[in-house]
Amino acid sequence: MATGFSLIHEPDDNNLFILRVAIVEALVSGSEHAEDLGQFILATQEAEMPRFEMLGRLAWVADLSPESFREFQHAYLRTFAESVLKREWGRLETFLARWREAAEVEGDPDLLAEILAEGDPLEHVDLDRPAGKSTSARTG
Repeated sequence: MATGFSLIHEPDDNNLFILRVAIVEALVSGSEHAEDLGQFILATQEAEMPRFEMLGRLAWVADLSPESFREFQHAYLRTFAESVLKREWGRLETFLARWREAAEVEGDPDLLAEILAEGDPLEHVDLDRPAGKSTSARTG
């Protein structure tokens, strides 16, 4: 039965801490993200493209195109900083998951070609506009 608390003790049992599981998870997550950022900074500080062998858990960025990598680099640093200031890692984790998906697509030329192909117009399906949406020009 989960209690929402975690007991942390040293081997000699002289120090015992009772912490909320959420706090422990946030500390671990923050530590992992800080390690990733440190590796990223070291891998990218001297070159336009990173030294991929130094990226650790972020090694998947090697599959990004140079243009995508530059966009990722700036957005990653900004998103990391925002996550630290808000003390909330969910936004950074979502950001990294979406960029990892983009890297998977960019790293697979066949998949990228299939996604970018226009396809057969006979396979296209017209969709009805949802109710309440106007096709008239916006007024500002």
